[in-house]
Amino acid sequence: MTDAITPSLRLGVTGLSRAGKTVFITAFVHTLTSASASPSLPLEHLKGFRAFLEPQPDDDIPRFAYEQHLKMLQNDVPDWPESTRQISQLRLTLEWEASDTLRRLAGFPKRLHVDVVDYPGEWLLDLSLLNQNYQTWSREINMAAARRSPDEHTQTWLNFIQSPTLRDIADEQIAIEGAQKFTNYLRSVKKHNKYAQFISPGRFLLPGEFDGSPLLTFFPLCINDTIDEPIRPGTLGALLSKRFESYKQQVVRPFFERHFKSLDRQIVLVDVLG
Repeated sequence: MTDAITPSLRLGVTGLSRAGKTVFITAFVHTLTSASASPSLPLEHLKGFRAFLEPQPDDDIPRFAYEQHLKMLQNDVPDWPESTRQISQLRLTLEWEASDTLRRLAGFPKRLHVDVVDYPGEWLLDLSLLNQNYQTWSREINMAAARRSPDEHTQTWLNFIQSPTLRDIADEQIAIEGAQKFTNYLRSVKKHNKYAQFISPGRFLLPGEFDGSPLLTFFPLCINDTIDEPIRPGTLGALLSKRFESYKQQVVRPFFERHFKSLDRQIVLVDVLG
C-alpha cells in the first residue's frame, strides 16, 4: 500500500515554557512505540497494533529531538530537557490489523500518520494580535500593568511610559530603551504566572531569529483615549505602530498560515502548580 493514501493527523502540542511539553511528547511517543510490551494500554480492540517513527514530511521544519530527550530522561540521574524555543515536528505512524476481510487477506493493515508539532505557547498568545490595532493593544497591555501588584519591572515600565520627558518623536534609541523595559516587564508577568493573556508579543520572550531586529523594537505607549485617533506621521507613535503592524504581518500571520491553521487537534499544557 502506498504512503500517498495513508491519512495523516497533525497534532499540535503547546503551553508556556516549562509547562512540560517536551517531556509530554517524549513520554507519549515512547509509550506508543513500546505499546506491544505494555498490557496496561487499552489496545485490545486493535489487533496487531504497533507504532513507529518515520521521516517527517516537512523538510523546512526541525525534527523534534525525541531520541536525545528520551536518553536524558532515562539517565541514572534524569536530566530535564530544555524548554521549547522553536517549532519542531515528529512523524509517528500507527498501524493495526484491518477489520474488513479483503483488506486483511491482501495484507494491507490500517495506518495513520500522526505528525506531532511542538511549538512555544507564547506564540499561540500572539494570534489575538491579528484582530487588534496598535492603540487597542497598547490600552489593554497598560491597563493590565496598572492592575498588577507593583514590582520593580512593572513600576519601571509604568514610570517610563508615563514620563513627561518621553519625547513624541521617532527616535530609535527611545524605541530600543522602551522595548527592553517592556521585555523585562513581560518576563516579570510570566514569572509570576498571572495575566498570561498579556504575555504578548511572545517573540519578546522567545525572539529566535528575530533577536535584535526592528520587528521586536516597539512597545505600547500610554494611550488613554477610548476612541482611536489617527497617529501623526513622524512621531514615536507612528514608528511603534508601524513596527507593531510589521510584527503581525511578518511574524504572527506566517505562523498562523503555515502552521497553526493546518493543525487537526491541539493539546495545551498548563502548569497549574507553578
